[in-house]
Amino acid sequence: MLSTVLFTILALLTLFSASAMIYFKQPINSALSFIVTLLSIAGLFALLGGSFLFLVQIIIYAGAVVALFLFIIM
Repeated sequence: MLSTVLFTILALLTLFSASAMIYFKQPINSALSFIVTLLSIAGLFALLGGSFLFLVQIIIYAGAVVALFLFIIM
């Protein structure tokens, strides 16, 4: 029961932050929304038992790619 509720919350957070990433006009707000999207997808991976995908999602995407993207924006 708890996993179903947590899955629903993470899925809605993913959809909301991904749509917010598209609608924001300022790049820094889009980048922060992109971070939330990647972290919520990582949470979905962790909830579904994909520990390797969870770690790769956080280390590579949320860490390196978003840091590079923010560095280019600034």
